[in-house]
Amino acid sequence: MAAGDRGHVVADDTLQFVRRTLETLRETFHGISSRHDRSFCQWVIAEESHKDRLSGQNDREWSKDRRIAGRAFRIREPDLRFVSAEEHQQIIDQRPDAVFSTNSADEPVYYHQPGISSNLNFRGDIASFREFQSVAHDAGFCLVHSLQLHPVALKLPELVPFESIATSKSTASSTNLPENLSERWVAFLHVLGWQNLAFSPLRAERKVWHENTMLLGDAEELHKLMDWIPFARLREHIPLPLRFFASTLLSDLNLSSVYAIDALLAGLFDRPTIDVQRFRQSLAALPPGKEHAKAFHQLALEILVAIFEPDLHSPVPEETIHERRGRIDIVFTNAAERGYFSDLAFLHHIKCPVVFFECKNYSSDVGPSEFAQLISRFSERRSNVGFIVCRKIENKQLAQKRCRDRFQDKQEHILVLDDSDLVELLQLKAEGDAQAVSRSLHCKFRPIFMDV
Repeated sequence: MAAGDRGHVVADDTLQFVRRTLETLRETFHGISSRHDRSFCQWVIAEESHKDRLSGQNDREWSKDRRIAGRAFRIREPDLRFVSAEEHQQIIDQRPDAVFSTNSADEPVYYHQPGISSNLNFRGDIASFREFQSVAHDAGFCLVHSLQLHPVALKLPELVPFESIATSKSTASSTNLPENLSERWVAFLHVLGWQNLAFSPLRAERKVWHENTMLLGDAEELHKLMDWIPFARLREHIPLPLRFFASTLLSDLNLSSVYAIDALLAGLFDRPTIDVQRFRQSLAALPPGKEHAKAFHQLALEILVAIFEPDLHSPVPEETIHERRGRIDIVFTNAAERGYFSDLAFLHHIKCPVVFFECKNYSSDVGPSEFAQLISRFSERRSNVGFIVCRKIENKQLAQKRCRDRFQDKQEHILVLDDSDLVELLQLKAEGDAQAVSRSLHCKFRPIFMDV
């Protein structure tokens, strides 16, 4: 047996062991929930610049006299790291408040990456919580190994990078096991609660606040509040993208653990396998032309879903507007909490609760009429973000100029993607780097908003 084959066998055996252990832990959590009253958890997360928020809001439910325990869980240590010129510009685009240091123009640039801290607060039945803690340690052990062996797709905010729950750089000297296993499991319960998984009752409610004003709901719902006057008054105290928030599990800790293990075992958030070669061959085999327009629309829809989910989800083909007088080829709901589509809303202040795609199966470049068609779909009520998906772009400079003119004149976003762009984005997504697609789109958009 080749060394690579032996490695796959060991990984498969380890994953099966983890799954069997999770099944046992599920029954244990279920038993605790049936023996005791309920216990609950709130997770407060903040960057260094907003660490005063770690104490939470003045909330009676989570006041000191009602808490039964608290844990500090460090998500990311502050770091000083070298960045390339390209990374330097990307960070500036995404974080205007970013801090850099260098001694001279010729020396490397170092990025002061802020640390992220969090507090886990617990209330409810103390006996239930104590039993939960002992089992959560074992569940955290299984979680870390499962996430390292099995690729998953989780929609995460910037404040909770995947590594904070999936990997550990340090181990406890007494056991040689990853540190904070119980805390990792609790954090994972919240993360799953944000996914709104179908067929799972596990939910976690998030909120941001200033003084006595509180906004509840998923972070992406803030898209809808951009023009709301009371929210505008809070903007200086609640920065976007979010630098702090609190999350509260809506179910008992032990029942939440049962739901989370069910989701793990059922593969509800497994990362889909993307067959880039199949899509590449399908595009190459599909001729341009009006007679094949419908087939291209369907293929483009499949490709866009593979590239952009879960940030963009629930695509609606042939969406009608203007009392059915207009039709948009594909409309996605924007649920991005980090990356490109979040940055469009929160950094560039472009309205985009949904994102439009127009598909053109032309043998030549798209022209003014195709741009005008997409522009006619824009509105402050619906969205000002759209893409034209076409077969090829011969004159890339002219296409970019048309996109730039619209952005400079009306603050409306248009990008043109051809077959080669789609294959490139598919390849980036298939390689498992969740932010690679976002970085690629930022590179395409930068000359447009910088007017270069």
